[in-house]
Amino acid sequence: NQESELAKFIRERGPHCLIITRHGETGWNAEGRLQGQRDTSLNARGVEQALTSARFLKNVPIKRIHCSTLERCRRTAISIAEINISRPDIEYCDSIKETALGILEGEMKSQQSTAELTEHYRSFSDDEINYRVPDGENLHDVFARVERFFNARGDLLTGEGNHLIVGHRNVNKMILKFVLGLSFEE
Repeated sequence: NQESELAKFIRERGPHCLIITRHGETGWNAEGRLQGQRDTSLNARGVEQALTSARFLKNVPIKRIHCSTLERCRRTAISIAEINISRPDIEYCDSIKETALGILEGEMKSQQSTAELTEHYRSFSDDEINYRVPDGENLHDVFARVERFFNARGDLLTGEGNHLIVGHRNVNKMILKFVLGLSFEE
């Protein structure tokens, strides 16, 4: 079964592993709405996805779960912690919240409510690395938060034990950039 293969894979690689997952689906994900840092809850499918992740990770001994403070991540992390063999503590961190999308939060991806918002969405979609939506962030900003997250937890990449991060689409991309030393384009 998959979970025992994953547990074996992690055990064979030594005393330390960093596992990264994304929250389950929200109503806004399903609708195609831009969430950013808007605090939305998991829908029924998202709850089932969180439970699937929990079952998949059940036999992987997790020392600690690091989790965004947004509800969709908290619910996912709690589902995993409740059935994990190690019953890990959860550390909630603002620094790994999703990209703030400012004035675009709540807008539909397919069609924004004004021409001005359409222009901001187009500019952000064309260059999310550098373009900062009014009252929002770009990927440089998110990467700076991710760097602070890891710098404040010096042993997270080198210490003993398996750690899980429950994050978001862009945050998880920036975590991989940091851990693997990738460029923004990579």
